[in-house]
Amino acid sequence: MANTYQIGGNGYNGIGGLTLGPTTQGPITGQTLTLKITPANGGSIVSVASQISSESLYIIADDADFDRELGKIITMTKLKE
Repeated sequence: MANTYQIGGNGYNGIGGLTLGPTTQGPITGQTLTLKITPANGGSIVSVASQISSESLYIIADDADFDRELGKIITMTKLKE
């Protein structure tokens, strides 16, 4: 089962216009980045979508630094916008 998070907007638990947390927390407005992280054999599948760009899929291997790779994915997605 995928874990879904949204970054951005000013919804529930927003701090300075930034919200980071599960999508069940409440409505989020403004530009958002939606991340779906699904565990898989050998790593994780990361689906990234924003209001501006279409959905992209990435694979992070188990032996990779997950935090660093996820950071790269988020940075590249925002740079493409």
